[in-house]
Order: sequence, then C-alpha cells, then structure tokens
Amino acid sequence: MKQFYTIALAGMAYLLTTTGCRKAQQCNLQVHLTGAPGNYQEVNVEIKEVWVKFYKENTGWFLLKTNKQVYNLQKFQQGLDTVLACGAVPQSEIKEIRLVLGDANSIKNNGSRYPLSIARGAEAGLRIQTKTSLVGDNDRLTIDFDAAASISADGKDAYKLMPVLKIAN
Repeated sequence: MKQFYTIALAGMAYLLTTTGCRKAQQCNLQVHLTGAPGNYQEVNVEIKEVWVKFYKENTGWFLLKTNKQVYNLQKFQQGLDTVLACGAVPQSEIKEIRLVLGDANSIKNNGSRYPLSIARGAEAGLRIQTKTSLVGDNDRLTIDFDAAASISADGKDAYKLMPVLKIAN
C-alpha cells in the first residue's frame, strides 16, 4: 500500500509540473530597420535602445539587445535593411515598440552637416503602436523610418526630427 501512495504522489507531482507550471513559449525576435528616402544626402539617427511591450504579458517592457550606433537612414531603402535589435521574448502579440534615441542625430544637406534636434517629448522614446503576433520560434519585425516625412526645416540651417515610423511587415 505504501508503494501505491508513493506512485500516486509521484504521478500528481508530474501532472502539476507538466500542466500547471508550463513556461510561456519563447520567440527569438529580430527587429530590423529600413527607411523611406528623404531629400538629403544623409539622415543620421542614433538609436540606443529598443523596447517591446506585449498585450497579455504583465511583465512591462522587454529591453532587446540593441546594436547601439548612428544609422544613416539613406543607406536602408529600396528593400535594404539592417538588424537593429534582437532578443528572446514571449511568443505573444506585440502592443508597442519603443526606440530610444541618442543626441548624435544629424543630416547632410548640400554638402554640409547640420544637427538634427529631436521634437519635444521624444526624449523618452519613439513609440510605435502595433498588433503584431509572434507565432514562430524565430520571428522578424521591420520598422520603416520615413526620413522625408520625419524632418522639418526650422529656420535657416536648423532641422528638427519629428519621426514618422511604421511597421513594414
């Protein structure tokens, strides 16, 4: 009889660990960057961090491993892109993506380089609302940074960045 209870307890423990405590399915997410062309020789944007938030997860934001650097958006157009960030995240539906920019933003226009100031409020990060489902073990998301629509002239030789971003997938 003692053997029966031992087997029964082992069976219950197995059921609890295999059904009640299942770990959420993970996805290896890659976030790519592409750009729509602008009327400038260069549009340089410093990207420091990429964060992802999900609808069903109560864990807040996920910081992805970001390739921190200055990206010339003019190099990533007409089907070209680059890996911006990657990381393991829940296999779920993405609610929002946030890009945190640095201060090394500039444009090159008519052979001269000018600083590109960020619009007020963008210091905390550029947010993109989405409803993108991650369904596989590996998934990819592409952010289209529209350089032409994102830059405005703010007086003589002064330029402001008001980012226009969308999910290109």
